[in-house]
Amino acid sequence: MFTVHYQISAHPTHAQALDVAIEITLPAPQNVQLMLPTWIPGSYLIREFSRHLHAITATTAQGQPLLCQKIDKHRWCVAATETHFTVRYTVYAYDLSVRGAYRDQQRVFINPACVCLELENVTEATFSLGLSAFGNPNWAVATALPAQNVNSLGWGRYTATDYQHLIDCPIEIGSFQRVCFDVEGLPHEFVLSGADERVDIARLVNDTAAICREQIRFFGGETPFTRYVFLLHVGDGLYGGLEHTSSTALLADRKALPLHNTTQTNDDYLDLLSLISHEYFHAWNVKTIKPQAFTPYQLQAESYTRLLWAFEGITSYYDELFVLRAGLMSFETYCNKLAHSISHVQRQPGQQRQTLEESSFDAWIKFYRPDENTANEVVSYYQKGALAALILDLAIRRHSQQTQSLDDVMRHLWRHVTTTQQGLAETEWEQLASAYLGWDISPLCDVLLRSTQPLPLAEYLADAGIDVSWHVAAHDQDKGKAITLSSALPTPAQCGVSLGVRTQTDVLGCKLHTVYQGGAAAEAGLAGGDIILAINGLRIKDLDSALSGYQAGDKIAVHILRREYLLQFEIILSNKPLDTCYLQHSDFALQQNIWPAAIV
Repeated sequence: MFTVHYQISAHPTHAQALDVAIEITLPAPQNVQLMLPTWIPGSYLIREFSRHLHAITATTAQGQPLLCQKIDKHRWCVAATETHFTVRYTVYAYDLSVRGAYRDQQRVFINPACVCLELENVTEATFSLGLSAFGNPNWAVATALPAQNVNSLGWGRYTATDYQHLIDCPIEIGSFQRVCFDVEGLPHEFVLSGADERVDIARLVNDTAAICREQIRFFGGETPFTRYVFLLHVGDGLYGGLEHTSSTALLADRKALPLHNTTQTNDDYLDLLSLISHEYFHAWNVKTIKPQAFTPYQLQAESYTRLLWAFEGITSYYDELFVLRAGLMSFETYCNKLAHSISHVQRQPGQQRQTLEESSFDAWIKFYRPDENTANEVVSYYQKGALAALILDLAIRRHSQQTQSLDDVMRHLWRHVTTTQQGLAETEWEQLASAYLGWDISPLCDVLLRSTQPLPLAEYLADAGIDVSWHVAAHDQDKGKAITLSSALPTPAQCGVSLGVRTQTDVLGCKLHTVYQGGAAAEAGLAGGDIILAINGLRIKDLDSALSGYQAGDKIAVHILRREYLLQFEIILSNKPLDTCYLQHSDFALQQNIWPAAIV
């Protein structure tokens, strides 16, 4: 039997580094291979965490050096001449994300996947992890790892059932606010770091508990965890989340937090609640119901699947839906956000080039490596996947005369996976859903998942009493909206002209972030990164203002800076596209009577 104990402490001289010591006991002396994952579950990109490991050595219990040889980019071999030895190394920890390791004077965050080496080909072992004080006597520890012997602040030793369990439990260290609460009889913790006393953490926790309650009841009270921990760090411009079975790591902008003495619910706070909902739902959908390719996770290379639309897209569909069901969002706001999502997908030329299954399969090389051309070639299995899930839900309700829904399919998949303890094969999601529903959903999935045909949103939303119409964006921030049937729609007079670009501010002029294929700028030869300096000889700062007064078919001279070259192009202007979605509903106050009741 192998025993593996990881001890993590602060590097004494490097403020952005961690020291790791692994004490290993073997049944007999032998060569041992150690490996660091190349990616972390939930984020499908080879991240090469080993680039941050330095000064790896191995010694016997008596301090004698052992041969420790690197054999490839993320593996080392130790020639263990005794049954007990220690491996030591340093990890550079300055990745302010939910995936890596971070240390500064304010906090420490550890995702063990990028810090703790794994013993390869070892199936039976006992694992533990120790945390030494990081120099601040007031700092505490928060993690979902089971405590074995810790003090009141959490310093000490934790256990893990295996290596996969160990790396599935991120760790937050610092001065934070912690609130413990129960949901449906299960203990939960909310850990908030980076916030100040103005934050109404009681409201945040109560709203989080409402979402958790809806999701646990959704699955009939069954959970893949016995305790759950939310780790939220806030700071300027931060956003992100990463799912784990019994916890989640979250990042958010400070402006997203609710403040004392306010009852307003702004879009930023709703986005945070949706993120919390998203990552919590993942405990069932992707951490338990998961692709066969992820059972078990093979972290030394890419694990390909065409099912990410089902695990990220369906989760994205349910994240805002559970905020709605928990009573934290109005139906009108929900429809507004739905209109924004529809508009966003419509504006990406990539949805005409890549299917959802292709997007899932190519996540490793495309979705997580965006560049100036991504919008033209890639479709999001999050956003378009969520719209596909909405259509599936409405189609199931239509076919069953409102007696079945996507909810029932998800519960059926949960029962299947927890019974079989196996991941889903590539075609099994559709097969299981079809068998359960009693009709073949594959023809609809052919359209939604394996083609680039426009999604039949108007057809299925009509079942819910919602009309879909397309209009020209009135301005750069116009993402569409939900309105009542009695409200006036935008008029054609608001059209205007377009270059077919997305811009960002630059001190020199108007920088092109994306040049959309088929647009006027792309037809003329402009490219992402170009900076427009002038139009018809006049310097510009705001593109919309510079184009006002022109009509489709007008020819303009555009001066741009491309790297160190000053270039001139002639562009024939085109009309702004009809890519802004408006959803019309008869009366948002009566959604229970119109929108299928089980959805809300």
